[in-house]
Amino acid sequence: SLLFNPNEKPSKAEPIVKVGITTIATLGNVITMSGRPGVRKTTFLHSFLGAYLKNRPIHDLMIYPPDDNRRRIILLDTEQNSYSLYSQFQRLKNVTKIDKINPDLLTIYRLRSLNEEDVKAFIYTILDEHKDIFMLCIDNILDLVLDYNNIPEAKKLMDMIKSITDYYNIIIFAIIHQSKQTAFSIGHTGSRLEALSQTSMRVQYAKLNQKDDDK
Repeated sequence: SLLFNPNEKPSKAEPIVKVGITTIATLGNVITMSGRPGVRKTTFLHSFLGAYLKNRPIHDLMIYPPDDNRRRIILLDTEQNSYSLYSQFQRLKNVTKIDKINPDLLTIYRLRSLNEEDVKAFIYTILDEHKDIFMLCIDNILDLVLDYNNIPEAKKLMDMIKSITDYYNIIIFAIIHQSKQTAFSIGHTGSRLEALSQTSMRVQYAKLNQKDDDK
């Protein structure tokens, strides 16, 4: 099963996640979105999800389901309490004019109470349970390790991610925090995950250039 035939052309990769006309993710790959605390990384992730639920781009962000009839996206949130997560999706429903989020299209699990090993075990459980998943969103990926600067631990997580994306043929959409001082993704885990990714996005505040008399 590991033998590769260079004379046999594989199926063309479908564009699944796009920003404008640019494809940033295809099946079997990882995309990351990083940023310093408070720059609304989660809001951008939810905008992608809202565009998928609405079946219409939001801020030029869009997710398209694959041709194999898989339709489920699963979101794992490891940080927020119940009310904060609820409030964010209330805002998303208001923006997209969606009355109710279809759980068959977007299934959300709140894993704030689990440790890193339990989160990883839970991922395998839901992947085996939901055969119709094509994307797994993790907010945030650093909660899957005990020490994000530990090289062997980071390597084990990368091996897990490569195995999952390959075996289940899904996209992993991972949120990563950046260091406040350096603006680089935190630790060996962050840097290795960005190196593994098909696309790495960064969210940051833009400074507005204003004339003195306009301030």
